[in-house]
Amino acid sequence: MRLALLSLLVLLAGWSVPAAGQVTPASATSRQAPSLPFTVSSDPQALGALEARFGVQVIGLRLAAGGYMLDFRYKVVDPEKAKALVAKDLEPYLLDPQTGAKTVVPASPKFGSLKPMSGEPLIPGRNYFMMFANPGKRIVKGREVSVVIGDFRADRLVVN
Repeated sequence: MRLALLSLLVLLAGWSVPAAGQVTPASATSRQAPSLPFTVSSDPQALGALEARFGVQVIGLRLAAGGYMLDFRYKVVDPEKAKALVAKDLEPYLLDPQTGAKTVVPASPKFGSLKPMSGEPLIPGRNYFMMFANPGKRIVKGREVSVVIGDFRADRLVVN
């Protein structure tokens, strides 16, 4: 558990840890771009409908923090429509239809919730993220899952 929290803090701070154990800013290390193209969803038409209704383009869902977290990314196209995704009273969750497992966005007393805040104005063209817990690494690469945020439901997202 401590390793997962440390990995999350390193990820959020934008730092990387080289083999020698010295911590350096991520900008000072060479990062390899993810291999593209990757599959975002096995149902691309549904993603187009989500963009029209909620004003966001789903970028992807990736394993993070050594597999203990899932990083959901989306781009805001229409800030007015996208406000529905950052409402404070909503509790986003990720659903694994194969097992019925439901994971949530964790919140810590020090950092708060790992999702965009409702008080901040959404900027068109900007990418946003939510981090979902993946305890026990139950959700693995290649699995199709659903992200649910109030009325927003992105089904058949492929974990990369």
